Amino acid sequence: QHFGAPQDIEWAHDGRQFWILQSRPVTTALPRPAPEIEWTRANVREGLPDLPSPQTLVFCIILLNNAFERFYGRLLAPESELGPVARVFFGRVYFNLTRLLSVGARVRTPPAVLLRAMGHPERIRPEHEVVTPASPRQRLRALPDALRLASRQVVLPWRIRREFGVLRRFLSDFEIPPAASLSEAGLWAPMARWKDSSKDTLEAVLALGGVTLFEMNLQGICHRVGFPYERLPPVLAAGEKSVSAQQAFDLLALARSARSETQAREFFLRPSPAFERWREGLRDTAFLPQFEEYLAKYGHRGAQESDWALPRYREDPSPLLAAVGAHLRAEDTPAPEAILAHQQADADRAWEDFRAHLRPWQRPVLLLLARWLTGRIKRMYIWREQLRSEMMRVGAALRPWHLALAARFVARGALAQPEDYFFLTVEEIEQAVAGALPADELRARVARRRAERAQWEKLEMPLLLRESELSALIRRANASLPETEVSLLQGSCVSPGCAEGEVVVLCDPD
Repeated sequence: QHFGAPQDIEWAHDGRQFWILQSRPVTTALPRPAPEIEWTRANVREGLPDLPSPQTLVFCIILLNNAFERFYGRLLAPESELGPVARVFFGRVYFNLTRLLSVGARVRTPPAVLLRAMGHPERIRPEHEVVTPASPRQRLRALPDALRLASRQVVLPWRIRREFGVLRRFLSDFEIPPAASLSEAGLWAPMARWKDSSKDTLEAVLALGGVTLFEMNLQGICHRVGFPYERLPPVLAAGEKSVSAQQAFDLLALARSARSETQAREFFLRPSPAFERWREGLRDTAFLPQFEEYLAKYGHRGAQESDWALPRYREDPSPLLAAVGAHLRAEDTPAPEAILAHQQADADRAWEDFRAHLRPWQRPVLLLLARWLTGRIKRMYIWREQLRSEMMRVGAALRPWHLALAARFVARGALAQPEDYFFLTVEEIEQAVAGALPADELRARVARRRAERAQWEKLEMPLLLRESELSALIRRANASLPETEVSLLQGSCVSPGCAEGEVVVLCDPD
């Protein structure tokens, strides 16, 4: 990047940093340029903050790359050609979209399927609806892995039940807060166990990504009978809810309860409700035990819950209380029962419309098959959210252990404040617990990462990133950015009609 041409670089490492000793242009014949690699943050930003804690960030990257390589095997193009599946750019996690698309070529799936699943429908062009060709040799090499993944879909219900059992057993060991008598090694033991067992759980999550295969078959049936596939999502919304959807419905019910009670309603409608003293403000209300029950059920979750450096709802329920207050300040709070009835009516109409598109001889087979596929798709969505919720329950159970160990590090002078603990990687904490990293080195690494984070916060990182754009991003990261920047945002229309209103920029999920 500096010289504008490939360089032959000689370097050394003195035990603390790298030094460039010599650089000169490469004069030999260069190989054919590698394909432009695209990286995406889609499917990442929903669970991780814009800048996760370094501890969570490094752990997730290692875990993701390990799980993807084990799960897909030779269905993935070699890492030597396209790089790792997941990578960090300026403190943000990105998935290697180019390498993930290589899986589709080997199992004869159009790129459009993955682009939709990854959240990039605006990138789809007509050629993406056609299978990208892979050589016969590539497909033959990948055949054992393709058969292995297909067989996993057959045993998926058993696999998911097994993972839930593993997570329950893990929680039974570590849900109780740590004892003050434990050593630093004893406080670290739960995380060491989770580091090993989380690989299998993440592979189960990847197996649930096979829902796209069932969606493809359902789309094929819809196309065959001339029925728009976009009419079927109401069918998936009706009936049993995922744990995340049920969480929203239960919060809606809480808001209606608060609206019907004078003391609770007055608490939420104050100009500045004192959420930090919510138990005191809601004492003697019927709402308080209902909210306590809600926290017992969902308090292990949070707005950016994949980062265990951040508090859970049971530690800081102010985002939930603010949501209840927002409902109360609205003209009315819709009844969950009415929403459910409306969803069911939409689903019934969609099935009737689908049935009307079938010829009489198609109904015995295609209607039954479409209903089975829809049921399997919905079940996989429910499993996925439930598995995610249980993983977050483990993270919430481990947080007290992390905080206890952070307090020990502060007490012995290894860190200045407990929050610094989450700027250390898992490997560094293991070394510090074993006495292999001195206190001054820990503090120096925390200071360096805090400085990097402050610089990276200036960057507005794109959803889709090409590696050729990195040099420009580096220049921006090293320059002082203007306070405001005008940018053009393009999206996909998902609702009919037009609307005008103020634009509100939300920088935080809360």
